Amino acid sequence: MTDLLVIRDALVAGARANILVDEAGRIAAIGAAIEGPAETAELDATGLVALPGGVDGLLHLVDGGDDVGSGTVAAAHGGTTSVVTLVPCDGPGQVAAAFSDFATKAQATALVDWAALVAPRQGGIGLARQLTLLRAEPGFAGLAIDLAAADETALPGMLRAARESDVRVVIRTAGTRGADAERQRLAAILGAAALADHPVHLGPITVGIDTVPGLTTGAAGLAHLCLPALPEGASVVPPLPAEAALEELWAAVVDGRVGEVVSDHRPPPLRGGEGHVGLATAEHRLTALHDAGRLSLERLAEVTATEPARRLGLAPRKGSLTVGADADIVLFDPDERWTPARGDFLGRGGAPAFQDREVTGRVRHVLVRGGVVVRDAAVIFRPGSGRPLYRLP
Repeated sequence: MTDLLVIRDALVAGARANILVDEAGRIAAIGAAIEGPAETAELDATGLVALPGGVDGLLHLVDGGDDVGSGTVAAAHGGTTSVVTLVPCDGPGQVAAAFSDFATKAQATALVDWAALVAPRQGGIGLARQLTLLRAEPGFAGLAIDLAAADETALPGMLRAARESDVRVVIRTAGTRGADAERQRLAAILGAAALADHPVHLGPITVGIDTVPGLTTGAAGLAHLCLPALPEGASVVPPLPAEAALEELWAAVVDGRVGEVVSDHRPPPLRGGEGHVGLATAEHRLTALHDAGRLSLERLAEVTATEPARRLGLAPRKGSLTVGADADIVLFDPDERWTPARGDFLGRGGAPAFQDREVTGRVRHVLVRGGVVVRDAAVIFRPGSGRPLYRLP
């Protein structure tokens, strides 16, 4: 339970309004004249824009520099209130144990709400049964196929297993073979999905951006959109797109052909790691997209919250500022100019994406189910306060 709270004088859909949050952590009312009972706590949002809490559909909080605790702190700091992370494992026999281990850690340390996609490197007999059993587990989001790590020849069988168990599928693209080869690879993926008669979600997309309605959806990666070059010591997979491909990708995000932008947050460990590549992006997803100057505030909310919540089956509880929704709320200053320094990043990994680069727009306050987890751009540490996004009835 949370305390009654009134967020005062926020800009909601362009109009000044108060937002009343009830004891259950839900939005109870929105309006210019909304007031709470006597002794209701208040949060002054004068000059700030209220946005729905971000839903980040692709992070790596198992095999990178951030674990679920530090990674969700980083996400909250950047305005994300729900995360979906990949949990890698070797094959079907390790799927259940890998998910259980992650869920145990998340329940103890996560600051924001969470879910996990299991990402076996190989398919095989028994995968459909394991996925079916996991469907009943709180926080289980489905199957991920990471083409940078998985045995690609197992793709058709893994898609059939997903169809048999009726779970969502995310295919993380690799893009390491060049643009033409990546287009051919994506075409092959679409063909495999059609044969399996099961929809897939592709991301981060850098080429081949036309998706098939009803069969595929797509996400762009934050670094691919907003970084002209990588910071020293960082790398991303797929690689950053060339200028022409970047303009095509931005056009698809703006017009809705690509429905969401993920952080694909996977920073390398601070002390390095052999063969490990990555980039810390979760803390500046809202700021970097706003600073790019190509998205309206309405579209910014759609690609960071509304669309991923809808795709993941979380709407309207998540991803919206509507009465009855969870009070996952970001209060954002669209005009503040600042330069993030190393000390402004709270994640434990290395290679922060936007260090020492002046940007416009800053997350000032963040609420998760009515509880304030970021106040005045500083995180309030509440380990284990995050809940699984999918729960048992």
